[in-house]
Amino acid sequence: MKLSSSHENYRPFLYGWYTMMHRFAPGDSFQGACVKAIFEQCTLEPICIFVYMIYDGIMQRKSVSEIRYNIKTQLFGLWMKNAMFWVPGNFSNYYWGTPELRVVFANMCSFWWNTYFSICMARFAKPVHPKDPLSPLPNNAALEYDYLDDTGDDSPVAANISTSTIALSRDARR
Repeated sequence: MKLSSSHENYRPFLYGWYTMMHRFAPGDSFQGACVKAIFEQCTLEPICIFVYMIYDGIMQRKSVSEIRYNIKTQLFGLWMKNAMFWVPGNFSNYYWGTPELRVVFANMCSFWWNTYFSICMARFAKPVHPKDPLSPLPNNAALEYDYLDDTGDDSPVAANISTSTIALSRDARR
């Protein structure tokens, strides 16, 4: 499991975001806090999840097509899980928090959310890249994807190590 520190990089952005929300959005009443929390969930959160999924894919050395596939299949579900945590969290922040402490409160909440989010992302992780020096696979072993399933789409359904590829790569080294 890896913990994301991506929220650390958002501090200046969050300061600007909360300043803008305080200045231009409805007040900090019950209704204003609801509007701000829902507005943030519908605008900012999908962007943050999207950027994190790209970042995570790059860090895991995934191909562009794998990253695109993960975004296509996981973004909505992660966004819904995000809403269950952040809508109440942001409502609390806007309703009870002071403008000066909103970034601090968001960073405290984000520690717990990022831990949970990283666990969710790790569940979708594929095996390590075969050329990774820390990989448990033999050198030059290739991962092959079975692209056939009963739905007929071209999504990777299962990954397995081809023993013939491993044997060929051993023979090629001799």
